[in-house]
Amino acid sequence: MNSIGQLKINERFLSSIALITLLLGGLWVRISGISEYYLNPDEMQYLIIAKGESLAEVWRRGLFISETMKRALIAKKECVNF
Repeated sequence: MNSIGQLKINERFLSSIALITLLLGGLWVRISGISEYYLNPDEMQYLIIAKGESLAEVWRRGLFISETMKRALIAKKECVNF
């Protein structure tokens, strides 16, 4: 424990205040910029995959997206190497 004059401050209390301040600051940064936020294409793909009505459908959608991305990467490599 630290003593400042007659007042004794608990170190855990200070670290708790610091943690709460940090969390509230991070929350404020996230909320203040939310009006300027938009989804990028990668995030849209994840949302499309997750909209499946069953686990099997989500699995099929995930396989389709990963296969499509793999083909795009291969095509890009072939264009660069050509």
